[in-house]
Amino acid sequence: MSFYKVKNTNKSIELHNKHEKITSELYGIAGVVPYRFVFILTNLCNLTCDFCFQRRRKTSSPMQIQDWLSVIDQIPSGSRVTITGGEPLIYNGFEQIIFAANEKKIDINIITNGVFIEKLVNVLMQTNNVKSISISIDSIGNYTRNMKKVDYDKMIKNIKLLQSLRVDNSLEYSIDVKSVVLEECIGKYKDLIKYLLDDIKVDSVSLQLLKGSSIQHSDFSYEYDEIFNEPVEFYKYKNLSKLKHEIKSIKKYVSNNLSERKVYMHPKFEDMTIMNFDEDNFISMINNKSTHDFKKCKYPWSSAHINADGDVFPCLSIS
Repeated sequence: MSFYKVKNTNKSIELHNKHEKITSELYGIAGVVPYRFVFILTNLCNLTCDFCFQRRRKTSSPMQIQDWLSVIDQIPSGSRVTITGGEPLIYNGFEQIIFAANEKKIDINIITNGVFIEKLVNVLMQTNNVKSISISIDSIGNYTRNMKKVDYDKMIKNIKLLQSLRVDNSLEYSIDVKSVVLEECIGKYKDLIKYLLDDIKVDSVSLQLLKGSSIQHSDFSYEYDEIFNEPVEFYKYKNLSKLKHEIKSIKKYVSNNLSERKVYMHPKFEDMTIMNFDEDNFISMINNKSTHDFKKCKYPWSSAHINADGDVFPCLSIS
């Protein structure tokens, strides 16, 4: 059995590992204040991804900038805020949130589609609390996100802007790509990863498996009884044989290209940094037939979501 490990200097990895450690410490404690707060600044987006689980519609009474700043005032110093949406960079005033968080030494990670990254330049130059910028790319050309070529070219240009800004000013944020594993793209992810790591030179790529239930990571609350009406299962991929072959190929590519840049899978059905591959176990889990013992989710103790309308909820949003 051979193993491939890489040095952990990526800021997005550091954020994740810190969150995991704090989550374990907070789990089960009554009345605990979460460590991570997810700010869903807006439900609106400039793209129309078919697989998006967010409700893309304007809220009747959205949180104003002073509301978000009030939340920052109440969050303990040393916490972490994830800024997301919709597309968070179209929210007027997002810079003020980052500046206010910086004053309280609150770490920030941003999830964006990358089209408006140039709006970040000013705040990145004046703060040091933005640790990770995650950009959504599922295919070369991002056609799965109905992205126009002019927007795709702008996104790539913006990623290169982030890289030059980081080097020229000794900034420490990581540039991460999140790629949703879609049926129509299976067989193309190895080429995408090579393109992102070797040509575009991002720091890491996270392969995001489709979720099987609308309640997972939802941006609205369910009534308690409603959550039992729908079985919570993994999404069942139709071409498992092809997916299995591609994962094996990606793992081989990663093992042959020693670098601090990494490839991950979420949920972590497979450790992409280890060369060996338990194919049967992977297929068993994807098909919801695994006898694997899953642990209880601890994230509701450490992570709270605040929606654009002011609703506060844990990952599994129950009213």
